[in-house]
Amino acid sequence: MRRTRGFGLRRLVSLPVDLAHRCVSTPLAIAAQLIGLASQLCTRLHAWRLVSAPLLLSLAVLDLHRHVAPAGLTHRLAPPQQLLLARWAALGSAVYTVGGSEGLRRSVSFNTQMMPMVIHYRLVQADLRLRRRPQHARAARYDALHKRYAQLPLRVALDLGGFYTKIAQVMSSFGEELIPKPFVEALRVLQDSAPSRPASYVRAVISEELGVPSEQLFASIDDVPLGAASIGQVHRATLCGSGEEVVVKVQYPRAKHYFGIDMRTITRFCRVAFPEQVPLMREIERQFLTEFDYVLEAALMRRAAANLMPTFGRRVAVPLPIDAQHPATLLPRGMCTERVLTMERLRGTSLLRAQRAQLAATARHLGRTSHDLEEELRARFRRGELQGSGGGVRLAAYAALRSASDAASNGLALAHNAYVGLAETLGLYPSGANRSSTGWARRDLVRTPPPLDAARLIRRLFEVHAHQLFEDGFFNGDPHPGNILLLDDGRLGLIDWGQVKVLGLAERLQFAKLVVALADRDQQLTAQLWGECGFATEKNHPWALDKWACWRFSRFTADVVDELGGVVEFEPNLAKRDPPRHEPDEFVMVYRLTALLRGNAMSLGDFGVDAARLWRGAAARLLRKHGVPLPDTVRGRRLPEMLDEAGRVVART
Repeated sequence: MRRTRGFGLRRLVSLPVDLAHRCVSTPLAIAAQLIGLASQLCTRLHAWRLVSAPLLLSLAVLDLHRHVAPAGLTHRLAPPQQLLLARWAALGSAVYTVGGSEGLRRSVSFNTQMMPMVIHYRLVQADLRLRRRPQHARAARYDALHKRYAQLPLRVALDLGGFYTKIAQVMSSFGEELIPKPFVEALRVLQDSAPSRPASYVRAVISEELGVPSEQLFASIDDVPLGAASIGQVHRATLCGSGEEVVVKVQYPRAKHYFGIDMRTITRFCRVAFPEQVPLMREIERQFLTEFDYVLEAALMRRAAANLMPTFGRRVAVPLPIDAQHPATLLPRGMCTERVLTMERLRGTSLLRAQRAQLAATARHLGRTSHDLEEELRARFRRGELQGSGGGVRLAAYAALRSASDAASNGLALAHNAYVGLAETLGLYPSGANRSSTGWARRDLVRTPPPLDAARLIRRLFEVHAHQLFEDGFFNGDPHPGNILLLDDGRLGLIDWGQVKVLGLAERLQFAKLVVALADRDQQLTAQLWGECGFATEKNHPWALDKWACWRFSRFTADVVDELGGVVEFEPNLAKRDPPRHEPDEFVMVYRLTALLRGNAMSLGDFGVDAARLWRGAAARLLRKHGVPLPDTVRGRRLPEMLDEAGRVVART
């Protein structure tokens, strides 16, 4: 009886809660569906180029004025008022449609397509929080959303171009643990190339900028670009006289103008949808302005080569600009201007293409698809089956096994081809027979490319960027996979030095101490040091400070994100509990650097990469070099308290 009464009392108490929950969650679910329909409608309208809807509206009002009696929609307005309304609508639509505000057109096009998607995600997140769905149900809802909207950012980037393409490239580089996999797969096409301009345009710009007809400087310029990006494209070319192969980068017309327009739109969009990203947008805007001056980029490239080549010359390569200092230049002032950058050519392929080619070759050898093999490797890594020592030994054994397999296959193919050749010589080959169906076809030799040593590549990437960050205080803030080449000689090629950030010694020492604390997983000291770097939240709670620091500079692993609903919900949920109030500008590009490097590592198969642990040695060396004691960390120290969904301090379990 007591149990029954207890159950009845608990049920009686829970009824108002359940009723309130349903009153709130049901409208949220309905609103999410309506927003989804609105998103589809906006996308359809844009695809049909009906962005001049105000003009159609004005024509409809005029038609009503002329043909409809004072009833229905216009009965409250006198005819002069109807005509005035129609004229104003027509004027406004003409300004929008004909070109009175180019920024308005691009802004409306972007927001009408992207904002419904963001609202849909927010409504689903709110609905899931209220219903307290289990993890598998949450994942299913998000998977449906990801599949529904994955192609939308790509369509917007391809349609609008400009800085929207750059943002899409950055999103695709963050990796599938940070950006949902369907979005990464859709946007990955932009990492190597984007829509390009014809070669005739490239030759015209080169002639105009260098003051000499392009054919007098270049014996050849490839019609097909090596790659295209948000503000320009690059072509392989050959210099007259010496025959040296070079790469020429040409900037699009009005690229800087479009950047200003698009940056304002994206920043306003982030203020509404992702306020925690506004500082990043502001810093990117400041840094990106250097990309429009190729003379400055040439100087930055030469400085990067001077910094890195003495230490890393056998492991990495930085192309030199064909400027006035270069012996191959055909012009006294060099072959670099504000809109044209000529540089040495590095022979190789992008890291992304090399990794995809390796995955495809392995999948073919195993009789599987690349997608299935990638998913299996991801699952095995998460179970810890691909971690630990001995990776180099296993890789060498695998390479030897594949080499032996190729040798055996090629031996049989050579014997078969010799037999076919002898048969042809002796006239034994049956006339008119189909070779492929009768077994008389010659067999091709196989050569499996050597396996990528992903662990070695990841270590090298982090090592060379640690040197830039801590030793030089001069680093490339845009190391996405399209800007990293795997060269034919085995080195890494580092290209595109337009977004360089310079950090002073004081900032580097401060950040080095934070990296040591992050690497040692000392949550209390991490929170303290990140606050000393200038980061502040509304409550400045240590648990939130530690979370923000880990997210930016260390890892995306379960111990960081699970308390906040996983990767997708991490930032909005943490911002709800303790939102950032001040972001130190000097470390915003460092955050971007670590995010892109972690994305590269994930694309190579290391889904649990920890930037802080890979950088701890370089950070400690910098501190010792300048006589600064290392932070007194306590390895694995956890904070005893956290913030719940309402922002209240509670004990951690």
